[in-house]
Amino acid sequence: MPEVLVYQSEELLRCVGAERVDEEASYALAERLEEHAEDILLRAAMLAQRRGGKRLKADDIIVAAETLGSE
Repeated sequence: MPEVLVYQSEELLRCVGAERVDEEASYALAERLEEHAEDILLRAAMLAQRRGGKRLKADDIIVAAETLGSE
């Protein structure tokens, strides 16, 4: 797990009001974010491929993220 992602997870937890953040909480959030990011990117790549594009666009990622949440 990249330390940058763990650090960013800690910062996100602090942004929502956590005064103190357990290291395990940061790792748990980072793992879940990474899993969701992989799902979104796989879906976005499929969308780009379906439209015949070689380049992944922001719209592909937005649509992929929206469809992930609707399941």
